[in-house]
This record gives sequence, structure tokens and C-alpha cells, in this order.
Amino acid sequence: MGAGIWNRYTLEKRLFLQGQTCSKYPLGRYKKLARKNVVCYFSSWTVNRNGKGKFDVSNVDSSLCTHVIYAFVGLGADYKITNLDTWESNDTYGYKGYTNLVGLKQSNPELKVLVSMGGWSEGSKRYSELAEDPAKRQILAKDVLNFTQAYGFDGFDLDWEYPGLRDSAYPDQDQANYVELLKELKNVLEPHGLILTAAVGGVVTVVDVAYDIPAISE
Repeated sequence: MGAGIWNRYTLEKRLFLQGQTCSKYPLGRYKKLARKNVVCYFSSWTVNRNGKGKFDVSNVDSSLCTHVIYAFVGLGADYKITNLDTWESNDTYGYKGYTNLVGLKQSNPELKVLVSMGGWSEGSKRYSELAEDPAKRQILAKDVLNFTQAYGFDGFDLDWEYPGLRDSAYPDQDQANYVELLKELKNVLEPHGLILTAAVGGVVTVVDVAYDIPAISE
């Protein structure tokens, strides 16, 4: 999306494609119309745009979505979460992105706010190395729990683009290792009532290489 978060037109289009109609605002009325979650990504780098293109958490209408996901944090050399946009996320000198995004729940108590790790620019190699090593998977899982609890996030989203592809370190093992990584994260987050989601590729040539869909569905 060009904006930092899905806009009203996008949500209206999604509902229309589901066979619904929606022509008036506010969007709170669409909760009865939309049968699926409306998951929105907030792109942290949009604060760096000039003029009317600049978009910060303060511009987010919390009634638009059922879930808002902060994009992105990265995978550090220590296999823990690292800030990719230190200005947006900084709570002392920056825009307080984490704190303010979670704060949207004050205006919409039903909103779920998650943090996403990965994205295209992160590549695939380090995620492949992470998923291949049980010890590294445990390090990340524990750090994800600490991070989400520290900032009050409702869960964690994994956006590895893509297992078995691009600059993957273990392309033949990535599909199975990806499942093990998701299991590790689920085992840590679920007991605390935290959500685990994954952003995945939808192109058939990606799906066939990257994902064991039956195993992921479990």
C-alpha cells in the first residue's frame, strides 16, 4: 500500500469483494458486515516522507481494522529482536511508535496490536540459519515473549520472505524448519494468550517451495 496503513477505500473494497456493501462511515458499523478479520500493517518508515505523504501513528484511525501490525522489527546478529527504525520506535527521542501504536487500543478496546519481524529487505539467509538451529529458535522465542510483554503487544507476526528461496542458507531444509520455528514461537506465546501470525507469499511457485501448509495449519 502507498499509505502507512490500509485506508477507508481499501477496507470498503475488501468488504465489497466479500459480497458486502458499505457506503457510509464510521466504519464501526462494518463489524456486522465483515465476516473476516481486517488485518492492517503500519509501515514505520512512512514518518520519513515529506509533506502530505508523511504518516505516523497519530494518523491511524483505530476503527478501520480488527488487527494492526507494526512493520517491521528485524532479526539481530544475536538472534533477538532488533529495531530497524530506531527513530519511529524510540520512546525517548523519537515518535514512540511501539507505545503509541499499542495506545490505539484506548480508542478501540477490541483492537489487537501485533509486531512483525522481517520483510523483503531483511532477506532470507539469517532466517534460514535461525530456523535450522534449535538453540537459536529458542533464543528468538524467549526474546519475542519478553518484547511483546514489555511493550504490551497482543502478539507477534513472522514475515520471512521466503523459506527456501532468495539467499536462503538451507533451501532444502527451510520448509520443515519453518514449521519448527512456528511451533517454538507458538509454544512460548500461546500460554500467555498472545497471538502468532505469519505473513506468507501467495504465489504458487513460492508456496510450493516455502510452505508445508498442512503442518502450518496445525
